[in-house]
Amino acid sequence: KLYGLAAEYAGLTGTEKLFDLYCGVGTIGLSMAREAGQVWGLEIVPEAIENAKRNAKANGITNARFLAANARTGMRPLIEEAGQPDVVTIDPPRAGLSAKIVRRLIECEARRIVYISCNPTTLAPNAAQLVEAGYRLTRVRPVDMFPQTPHIECVAQFDLVGEVRYVESPSAAKRRERDERRQAAKEAGQ
Repeated sequence: KLYGLAAEYAGLTGTEKLFDLYCGVGTIGLSMAREAGQVWGLEIVPEAIENAKRNAKANGITNARFLAANARTGMRPLIEEAGQPDVVTIDPPRAGLSAKIVRRLIECEARRIVYISCNPTTLAPNAAQLVEAGYRLTRVRPVDMFPQTPHIECVAQFDLVGEVRYVESPSAAKRRERDERRQAAKEAGQ
């Protein structure tokens, strides 16, 4: 049910380039590969990438490639190699995404992001950052994968509305303000 819902939210028609971030052994991307033009999976664990490649081969899937890399540092090289994605699926750890990784995700400029979260508490700040950058939270649905426990998965669909608005990180804003003060002091001292 979870992956079926993610596929529904992805809305693939057969031509899209799909990035599957935190892909693990490729389950999400491979489950959508027959409806996508290309699937590119990114995962930090090399053994998981090898398993993803084996899973693709075992299932006769030829339009999927998998790369072993950290999400923060691997997205830019992935875009350089594959080009910009149309759709991104992301299934991060319980801690969610750091603000830097969300900025990298925004830089992809995908028209749609499907975020699968095992922790709605960490999804919330990530969602706020995506919305601030120009994405609309189109729909979100909880999925009770663990009955009788407090744990819940949820699938959220974000659609890009217009152009991406790049939002300055707090550390970049502090550096810019510091540099502006230094420049003003320098000019005042001349």
